[in-house]
Amino acid sequence: MTTLPARILLNEQHGSHFFSDAGDSFGSLHSFSNEELLASKEKHFQVLGNKTLIVIPITGDLIYCIDQTTQEELVVGQIQIFNNPNNFEIQVSNPFDDEAINFIVIIIDGTSRNRMAFMERLDFQIPTGIARMTTIFKANSIELSISQFQGREEAIHQINGKGCFYYVLAGAFEIQERLLHAKDGLALWDLAETEIEALSNNAVLLALDLNYI
Repeated sequence: MTTLPARILLNEQHGSHFFSDAGDSFGSLHSFSNEELLASKEKHFQVLGNKTLIVIPITGDLIYCIDQTTQEELVVGQIQIFNNPNNFEIQVSNPFDDEAINFIVIIIDGTSRNRMAFMERLDFQIPTGIARMTTIFKANSIELSISQFQGREEAIHQINGKGCFYYVLAGAFEIQERLLHAKDGLALWDLAETEIEALSNNAVLLALDLNYI
C-alpha cells in the first residue's frame, strides 16, 4: 500500500461522529456526523460563532427550527446551509410517528459569505451513470459533491493540493488504495487528485473539498 497523507475513520471504531472531540479537526472541518433520529424525536445542535452548518437529509424528511423561530421542512434531495458569525441553535425534529430518519450534519469553521448571516436551500439529484463526482454546493473554499457508482466504475477526483473528506453513504469503495464501506470516512490532503473505484452497485459517495492547513 502506498504511503500517503491520509486518515481513515471507520464506522466500527468511531461510530457516526467524526472530528467531534475537542482539538480534533480536519482543516476547517470542525465536525461531521451521520445522525439517526427515532420516530417523533428531536435533537438540538449548539453552533458557536463564525461557523457554517450544512444539513442533508438521507432517509426521511425532517423539520428544523433556528433559535426557536418558525419551523421549516427539509426533504430528501435538498441541502440546507446555515451561515452565521454569531452563536445559534438548530433544533431538528422527526415528523414521522413510526419510522426513524437519517441526516448528515457538517460544521465548518468560518462563514462562507463575508461573515454575513444567511440561510440557503438547494435542490439536488444524486447523479448516476456518469462516474464522476458532481458538485451540489460551492462557496469560497468549500465544495460539496456527490455521485452514485456501479460496481467497478472508476473516477478521478481533482483536489489540487487541498484537503478532501470522503464519506460512503452506501456500498463500498476503494479510494487511493483504502477500502471503505458504508458510513466509513477518509481524509486526504496534499494530493493533486484521487482515484476512486466503486466495489458494489448503487454505491454512493459524498466528498467535501476544503482548505487544509
